[in-house]
Amino acid sequence: SNRKQFLKFMKLCTKDVVYSDSIFNQHTTYLLFLFFFFFFIKLGSCIYENSDVIVVLWRIMTIKLYHQQTDIVEGALDIHLDKDGRIYKIKNRPVTRDDQNDASSLSKLKEASKTENGEGQQ
Repeated sequence: SNRKQFLKFMKLCTKDVVYSDSIFNQHTTYLLFLFFFFFFIKLGSCIYENSDVIVVLWRIMTIKLYHQQTDIVEGALDIHLDKDGRIYKIKNRPVTRDDQNDASSLSKLKEASKTENGEGQQ
């Protein structure tokens, strides 16, 4: 269930984890919005060498039934890890071109690695 997923995620966080959000302008509750939303899609991710940040690119889709309208919002979560691998800071922000390029590069590396290791082949 979504609640179990959220609680599992929160166990990865420090007790004083800091949230900031420049997309929805919320600073404590946007994670609830993202994790309980029905149409949440992970678009990609980036990991930077010698950095404490993992970037996850996401998209959510809302459907307004009364207006027969679909809204799509995309963003990037900067997830900062401490030396023990616990999340101490999360920032939700707009996606940049660099984010998209880096996520694409990582995806290609992962696919190449699978091919080299014989994974995904029949």
